[in-house]
Amino acid sequence: WLGGLSFPIFIVHGPLGQVFYKKLIAKKLFGQVLMGPGYFGLYLASVMALAWILQKTFLTNKSVGAWSKKTVDDLASWM
Repeated sequence: WLGGLSFPIFIVHGPLGQVFYKKLIAKKLFGQVLMGPGYFGLYLASVMALAWILQKTFLTNKSVGAWSKKTVDDLASWM
């Protein structure tokens, strides 16, 4: 289960980390940088939830797969 989420986790953890821990962004959104184990749990839960949503709604979508295959085939034909 977690292995299937590894790519979506890779995609969402960086931008979410910016929201939670980047001083400029976190201060504008939350008034402070979210530090501590409680906030890390919230960050981890957010990453897992968004990764699961990305996996279910986008990465396993058949039309996205067909578009991706067509794009790769088109690019490969140029080489």
